[in-house]
Amino acid sequence: MNTRFLRTIGAVFIVLSIAFAPAAANEKVHLSFARWNHDQAFVDAVEAFNAMQDRIEVEVVIVPEYQTRLRLELASGIGPDLFVVHPWWTPVGLWGPEGTMVDLTPYWERDSAELSPDNWFPPALASGQANGRLYALFYGVSVYGHLDYNIDMLEAAGLPLPADTWESMTWNDLTEMAVKLTRDISGDGEPDQWGLQTGFNDWRALSTLLLSTGNSIYKENDLTFDVATDGSYRAMDWIVDLARRNVMGGNWGQGTAAMRTGQGWVHFAEPLAAGNILIERPATAIMPADPVTGDRLFRGGGLGLAINSQSPHHDEAWEFIKYFVSNEGWAKAGIAGRGFLTHIPGHRDLVGRFLEIDQNKFPATVDPTLAIRMMDFSEPLTNSSNPHLNTHIGSIESYLTGEWRKVFNGEQHPVAFVETVTSQVNRILREGE
Repeated sequence: MNTRFLRTIGAVFIVLSIAFAPAAANEKVHLSFARWNHDQAFVDAVEAFNAMQDRIEVEVVIVPEYQTRLRLELASGIGPDLFVVHPWWTPVGLWGPEGTMVDLTPYWERDSAELSPDNWFPPALASGQANGRLYALFYGVSVYGHLDYNIDMLEAAGLPLPADTWESMTWNDLTEMAVKLTRDISGDGEPDQWGLQTGFNDWRALSTLLLSTGNSIYKENDLTFDVATDGSYRAMDWIVDLARRNVMGGNWGQGTAAMRTGQGWVHFAEPLAAGNILIERPATAIMPADPVTGDRLFRGGGLGLAINSQSPHHDEAWEFIKYFVSNEGWAKAGIAGRGFLTHIPGHRDLVGRFLEIDQNKFPATVDPTLAIRMMDFSEPLTNSSNPHLNTHIGSIESYLTGEWRKVFNGEQHPVAFVETVTSQVNRILREGE
C-alpha cells in the first residue's frame, strides 16, 4: 500500500481527532448558577470559590419571573447548570423524579464521610428528598414558628417577655397579651396600637396551628386532605375569636403592632438587612403551644441547590454545591458581608458560623439561639409521593388561603370552610386540576 497515502490518512485522522475531542483536562469549566434576585452573599461565595481554584468558573445568573421562566428554560435545553431550589417554585417532589434535577444520591453516598449526613437538620435534608432519593441540598432553612415582639411595648404594659416565658405559654396566654397591648391612644374609638399584627389570615399560618393540634392534614399517602378534626376546629375558633376581639392589625416592624406570629427567621433577618425594622428593641421567641395538647409543631421551608440534568458538568456542579453548603461557603460570605445570616444553616456544624453575628449590625435584644432551638419543633417539609400534590401544591395553598380569609373576615363559618375545601382539595389529590 502507498505509504504516502497512509501518512495522509493518518494526518487527517489526527486533525479530526483534535477538532472533535472533548475539552482538554486543564480547560476551565464554566457553570451558570441561577436565582431570582440579587443576593450579595451568593455573589461573594461564588467569587471566593472561583478564586480558590482554577478548574471551575461559576457565574450567578438572575432569572426574572423565576417560577415560570426557569421551568421553560430547563425544558427547552437552555437552562442554567445549577439553580436555587424554592419549596414551591421548583418542587423537588415533581422535578426530581421526572428527571429535571440530577439525582444526587450517588454523590451524597460517595462523599458521606465529608458531608456527615447525620449532622443535617431534618427539615433541610427532607426538603431535598423525594421517593428516597436526594435531588437538592438545602443550605438554609426557616421555621415558621417565631413570636416577634416589641420589648418597649410589652414592658410598658407590664407584661413578661416571651423570650423568658415561651416554654409555658399557650394560645390563650397570647390572646390575653394581645388584648392588653391593643390601645386606642387617640381616643377615636379605633386602635392605634395593635396587640398582634395580622398573621393568621393565610393558610401557612393556619396549617402551623393545625399541626400543633396533632393533625397531619395530608393523610393516606397524601391522597386525603383532612381538616375536620376537633383540634383543627379548636385552632380555627381561636383565630376567629382573636379577629372578633379586634386585636389584630398594624405592622410590627413599623411599631404599630406589639407582636407578630407565624414568621420564620428569614422574615426577621431580611427586613432587618433592608432597614425595614424600625423599632428600637425588637426581640423574638418561639410561638405558644396548643392549650390542649401542649404541643408545638411548625412548618419549615428553606432554599437549596440542584443540578440541571441537561448540564454536561454534573461533577463540577456537585463540587460547587459541596463548597457552597460548607463552613467556607454561603454561611461565611453572609456573616462577612451582611453581619448575620438570613437562614439557619442546614448543617449542624454551621451553627457556630450562624452565631458569629456582628453586634454592630444586629440587635443585641435578639437571642439567635432560639432560632436554632426552633428546629426541635419543625415538621420536615417532606416532598410527596403523590404527583398531583407536588404539581399543584402552590395553587392548592393559594386556594386554601382565599377560602380561609372568608372565615377570617367573618364571611364564612369554619364548618362551611371545611366542607368546601375538603371536597375541592381531595378531588385535586386524586384527579389533578
